[in-house]
Amino acid sequence: MVQSQPKNACTEVLSPPDVLNGTVVNWVLLATWEGLSDSCSLLHKIKNAEKAGYSAIVIQTTPGNDSDFIPVSDWYGISIFPCLVTYDDGKILRANFTSDE
Repeated sequence: MVQSQPKNACTEVLSPPDVLNGTVVNWVLLATWEGLSDSCSLLHKIKNAEKAGYSAIVIQTTPGNDSDFIPVSDWYGISIFPCLVTYDDGKILRANFTSDE
């Protein structure tokens, strides 16, 4: 799992780390969602992760926005797996599965 840079994934994100010795790794991007005040849609975040080469994206809410999930209405053409998690769950994922603070 890789913390998105930028964290909100509203613009192009950095590609997953290089893999050595031909090992195949399915990288997951961890991005943030600022609820209804976010500067881009969930679909835009998903497409940015897909374009960068990730196999999945986990989108974490920010404090106080756990109920602001908006369903993505147009899944056509999406080939990666999206997952939405609460702020607290995202903190656990970041602490245990990324090298970021």
